[in-house]
Amino acid sequence: YAGILKTKKTIRYVKDYLRSIEVKAPLVQIEHHKGHAASAFLTSGYKECMTYTSDFMGDFLCCTINVCNENGIKRVHSIPFYHSPGMVYSWVTKYLNFTPGKHEGKITGLAAYGKPTTHEIFKKYMHLSKDGLSYERKIKQFWYLNAIEMLRKDLSQFPREEVAAGLQKRFEDVISEHIKNWLKIYPNQNLALAGGIFANVKLNQRILESTGSKEVFIHPHMSDGGLAVGAALALWSDLSLKEGKKLIPQKLNNVYFGEGYSDQEIEKELKKNNVKYSLLKDIEGEVAELISKGKVVGRFNGKMEYGPRALGNRSILYQPVDRKVNDWLNKRLKRTEFMPFAPSTLIEAAKKCYVNSEGGIYTANFMTMTFNVTDWFKSTCPAVTHLDDTARPQLVSKEENPSYYKIIKEYEKISGIPTIVNTSFNMHEEPIVCSPYDAIRSFQLGNLDYLAIGNFLVKA
Repeated sequence: YAGILKTKKTIRYVKDYLRSIEVKAPLVQIEHHKGHAASAFLTSGYKECMTYTSDFMGDFLCCTINVCNENGIKRVHSIPFYHSPGMVYSWVTKYLNFTPGKHEGKITGLAAYGKPTTHEIFKKYMHLSKDGLSYERKIKQFWYLNAIEMLRKDLSQFPREEVAAGLQKRFEDVISEHIKNWLKIYPNQNLALAGGIFANVKLNQRILESTGSKEVFIHPHMSDGGLAVGAALALWSDLSLKEGKKLIPQKLNNVYFGEGYSDQEIEKELKKNNVKYSLLKDIEGEVAELISKGKVVGRFNGKMEYGPRALGNRSILYQPVDRKVNDWLNKRLKRTEFMPFAPSTLIEAAKKCYVNSEGGIYTANFMTMTFNVTDWFKSTCPAVTHLDDTARPQLVSKEENPSYYKIIKEYEKISGIPTIVNTSFNMHEEPIVCSPYDAIRSFQLGNLDYLAIGNFLVKA
């Protein structure tokens, strides 16, 4: 598992749990950022790249730079946690009355509503060293006990939208410049990223557009939830290298790694909950037709997605043409009203919909980066175009999710639009639904019009 700075009590607890489920293999501890680096490089498909990790903190570090190739993952630089830009972002989240470690994405969404008038103020909170190769904070102490008070003194006269906008701009400036400086030392066309700060999709767009890297990949489960995979990959790479083998990173075809359920299992749960349903031969065509008529459809199909993004198998779907959907659907779902919805787009329509998407096509399969939208997309799909004329798409291919692809393709045949709204299928502040029971419960509580669950259709 990832993390070396664990107490003896924690390690004993982990060992005891593993033994209780009859796992007898030895326990190996992997340093936090080593796990992040392995998750990024070894799922990137790049034969060689620079791998950059950054987060709030992990094992007393907030950032590492790694040169990666078939001979291993070589760390060339690291930065102590107390200079962390991710820490600043987290405490501003707290200052704006959201939950740190959970709601940073809401700050990113809020930033589009304000002007970055506070950008200069954040220079003392986030800064680069003179050589441009490290994060550096001018304030010597910035921790929970005094962080909120310091922010209040500096920012109390500004509305929250301007605080968020200034924070986001400074965050992008510092991190993209830092990566750019390291790419000058280790020139590489490919860049792989992991760590919690790369849940910030606007930052990822800035990195693609400004650092000189031809292609950028973000591990789909970029935050600490991805460290289970990262730790396993790091250990695998160590063992492989000891055996004289070369490392060959693989591309992820998809991330549908979770639980899946048969129609028999789904029907059993529908009957158990006394739900009326219909069995359809062409559920995809029916869903596309319902979406085109302005219906909100919860979709539960196939295996659950790995990572924080709903990628069509546990999603709420809607048409992208309703400009006001951000207000009324978020209210229905009891979510923060300023958070934008994301589009799922046929992969062959990427150039028609998004500007400069070429270097982010692979990572956009997993909805990890924003792009500026084309004029056609902006006028046609206002429901998924944010105020700053960006969108965070999932690019959908027939090969990787044929059923979901068919829904979007059938909707395109009806409407001429290769895009639909995709937001996570869950109640507010709850995890994405996993089982048929979860889907039925969430549907009954979530004010949706229809539930497409396996090949069954349920009407509200």
